[in-house]
Amino acid sequence: VAAYEGERVILNIFGVNASHHDIVIPAFDKRFTVKRGVVSRVDLGVVRKPGIFTMFCITHPPAHRADLVVLPAGSC
Repeated sequence: VAAYEGERVILNIFGVNASHHDIVIPAFDKRFTVKRGVVSRVDLGVVRKPGIFTMFCITHPPAHRADLVVLPAGSC
């Protein structure tokens, strides 16, 4: 998942495989559950800092994870 600094980030995550996934994004102080067969919408707001921010499934560690890459504003 990628975004630019200063953009609003909204994740739409469709749950597959297990009945649910408990997800945390520590850098954004977010915790939510994704259920199988359902689209979960998570608003991270406007991202203010470039970097790589990991999303963890605490139900299925360490295999289920993803990264949000925030690029500096104006970079291409």
